[in-house]
Amino acid sequence: MNEVTLKLQGDGMTLVHSKATICSFLAKLELYQQNLGRRQFINFPQLAKVLDELTDSHLLLYTDHLKAVKADMAIRFRDLQQLDVPDWVMEPWKADAVSCEPEIQESLIDLQNDEEAKATFRTSGWRAMWVTQGQRFPPLWERVHLLLLAFPTSYLVEQGFSQALHMQTKYRNRLNLVSSGALRLKLTSQCPDVKKLAAAHQAQGSH
Repeated sequence: MNEVTLKLQGDGMTLVHSKATICSFLAKLELYQQNLGRRQFINFPQLAKVLDELTDSHLLLYTDHLKAVKADMAIRFRDLQQLDVPDWVMEPWKADAVSCEPEIQESLIDLQNDEEAKATFRTSGWRAMWVTQGQRFPPLWERVHLLLLAFPTSYLVEQGFSQALHMQTKYRNRLNLVSSGALRLKLTSQCPDVKKLAAAHQAQGSH
């Protein structure tokens, strides 16, 4: 559970990554349940240490617990499981344009023959390709941009609240976080070019 929580955090998390993480975890829970039922404890090394003390009632209790965890996770993340990610989003050059929706067929063919987009895909991956090149293909971008821009978890919101709490001390209680731009500076991943900013201002000579 800790590993899943960590995977769902971060600025670069998308709905596509979130769906992969949750579906993988649910599949693992099913695997753990079956392995326990067969008395295979490779996934539970601590149980393997007390193998002689484990009875069938213990195993039944553990497998029932795994069933309950899986059922709860399936309900909580039902929307992610049902999220439809078209094949052409991840591998646009392997997709058959004829079998896609009529509204995007021409744009997909344009993308598949775009050498600049191909180069970006090879060097930086599918996400960077859509972010940098996607807006040149509006019908495709309309279907892709929410998969990339939507916040799948509350990580960014929690990060914003944490920074706001840190900045609003009793010494800076009159600071307007929004209008001053201070909160934006705290949350951005871009590093300011201090030398360029300093060079744009004339140095004050001695008086």
